[in-house]
Amino acid sequence: MKRIPHQLAYSLSICVLSLGGSSARADLFSAPAVDNATVQVEGPRPGDNGKRFFNMEGNQNGDCSTPMVPPCFASFGVADFDSDCLQIRGEIESIRSLTVTLVQANAAFTQDGAVNFWLTTDTTTDIQPGDDPAILFLLADDPDGLADQLLPRYFLGSGTFTQVEDGHPDPFSFSLSSEAEGYLVQQIRNHGAIRIAVSPADGAVAATYAGFSNDEFPGPLITLDVE
Repeated sequence: MKRIPHQLAYSLSICVLSLGGSSARADLFSAPAVDNATVQVEGPRPGDNGKRFFNMEGNQNGDCSTPMVPPCFASFGVADFDSDCLQIRGEIESIRSLTVTLVQANAAFTQDGAVNFWLTTDTTTDIQPGDDPAILFLLADDPDGLADQLLPRYFLGSGTFTQVEDGHPDPFSFSLSSEAEGYLVQQIRNHGAIRIAVSPADGAVAATYAGFSNDEFPGPLITLDVE
């Protein structure tokens, strides 16, 4: 419980920082992640690196035939955003697109491959590590690991992770279905949370990105093209 005030204070501070990087186009609004998790077979990755990094790995990473015996590194990512950080003023008529920008923070195990992106309406499931985690990578759901978690959710689309270098930004842009757009508009109007899930789309991928608390590279960012 003691972490909540610190988290809110950090969220507010990065909201302020995000204002300094406003787009030249008035209809583009961006917000940095205020939290994220790399969700593995035993739950969200613990320790500082669970927040400093944001990894999506397929079930061919490590020995996942016996998942309760490490190492099995299969994982999907969940990133949370505060809609107030978008600083949108006035009524929204439509959202032309949603872009998720992730910044590469690579490792020896980094591997090119495909990833899937989701907008989930479940913004309350706890993504913090612990002895009894609320969310897990479920190997039976190949390749995403999500199964019936974080439902209802909207599939945004797929993208390809290609290793370049640390600090390289990868923007993934998607048009929205009418249902996803309607949900997102309501979340913004109601000052609600926005939660994005990113899952492996093949067994070999190890997409390695910076998390929201990374002190070298920016964490996940969403940008909305709003009318």
